[in-house]
Amino acid sequence: MSKRREGIIKTISYLIFLVPVVPYLFMFLNITKSDVNIFNVFTFRRIILLIKSAGLGISVSFISMTLGLFLSLFIAKRRKNFSILAVFLLTFYMISPYIHAMSWLEIFSVGKFAFIKTCLVLSMYYLPLNMAIVLLGMNSIDNDYVKMGRIYRNDDVVFYKIILNMLKPYLLGAMSFVFILSSSDFSVPSLFQLKTYSFEIFTSYSSGADIGEVIVLSLPLIALNLTAFIIMFLNYRKMSYEFKGSSILRNYNLKLGNKSRLMEVIALALAASLVAVMVMNFKNIGNINMVVDTFYENIDAILYSIYISVLATAISVLLVLMANKLNTSLFASIALLSPLLLSGSLVGISIIGIFIKSNSYGYLLNRDMLLIYSNTVKSIPVVYLVLKACFDTENRDLIRCGKIYQKSLWHRILKVEIPMRGLHIAGAFFFGFSYVFGEISSSILLIPPGKQLVALKIYSYLHYGSGSRISALGLIIILFFGLLTSVFIYIVNRKRRYIR
Repeated sequence: MSKRREGIIKTISYLIFLVPVVPYLFMFLNITKSDVNIFNVFTFRRIILLIKSAGLGISVSFISMTLGLFLSLFIAKRRKNFSILAVFLLTFYMISPYIHAMSWLEIFSVGKFAFIKTCLVLSMYYLPLNMAIVLLGMNSIDNDYVKMGRIYRNDDVVFYKIILNMLKPYLLGAMSFVFILSSSDFSVPSLFQLKTYSFEIFTSYSSGADIGEVIVLSLPLIALNLTAFIIMFLNYRKMSYEFKGSSILRNYNLKLGNKSRLMEVIALALAASLVAVMVMNFKNIGNINMVVDTFYENIDAILYSIYISVLATAISVLLVLMANKLNTSLFASIALLSPLLLSGSLVGISIIGIFIKSNSYGYLLNRDMLLIYSNTVKSIPVVYLVLKACFDTENRDLIRCGKIYQKSLWHRILKVEIPMRGLHIAGAFFFGFSYVFGEISSSILLIPPGKQLVALKIYSYLHYGSGSRISALGLIIILFFGLLTSVFIYIVNRKRRYIR
């Protein structure tokens, strides 16, 4: 590659990092210009909300990780029908948390114990994510460590001193990631009438507060997320994605006695509760005609949601792939993961502030550009994490060998890159698409006039009472993601058999 072309690629790659960083630049400019009285912003009630949000994030991350660890150990002992279980758990995670909350609303009444109900719902929602990260860690730990430990110690000591110690980066990384997600989202807490700090940011802006005041109000939440981000990032860099042929996931045979039985009981109870919640969600549906009618009534919102999700995710995948050309992995990682520090509503507020004084604001809003941009910013971290984990598992020697015989750039892309990395890109697109499809916090601020997203439609329905139409729409979304998940798992299994 010529130096000129290499320079152009690097310049474009560095400009890509400005895409997720622009909201931060706007925030910095507003903070420097703002003369907001801090004592008027941080009232006692808002400090209590901040503590409540931090407590919610800590509780959700700890409970979901503990339950995820139990279920992962249960799966490791019973590896049959793993694909069916993967489809079920992925589908349960791919649907948005507000649909999950809709199911629990049939069991829990809105009112008392809002914190406990919200904590339980979010913990169950993030359970599959934690399981996936724990299973990834178990699959990258060589079983020889366990064999050596069992020579001198009993199984309890081996589990606590070896397995948990080697899984520590995965456990802490997942907990930090869940903390950021749960403390920054207000959709589920607001359904259970739990006021959180992220919802206070949204309502403060909606009630007419100055953008500078809202940004100052957001700083404590950003500081909390920054602490969790540092913990997540440090542990993320310690993770190993090398799959071991003799991993503990494939050879788990520790006998923990009564503790093992307790884990099995908890795992079975969790699986039963997930099935029960899904069934409870659809008890209000009268017949199949109700589902069909609801589908046709909301086809415009469903298609528009798919359009926005596909476009935003495709842009995110392209940006991450182009940014991957740089060798500055640390700088790239921090830049591409930085949107995690901002809540969705703050991203939307920042984008509005950037373009509100521009004559093109109305044009960009009506052309869906601002909504696409906000969803692109929010999906970039998800896409990057999946792609980075996938790329770290590939055989670099095969990639280098393919580059030796390339005839042109397009020949390398079609004959080397796509066959080797196509499944990785598809996986990143799959997870990014599901995340954007259910995003509410920024979309509620940037939805164009006359348009409707299925996420916002269900979310607004839930505030005015659930019924057969809401349950039918929720069933449509679950079936939609169930089909996507089944196809994705099928492709993954077929690709693995082909490689073998």
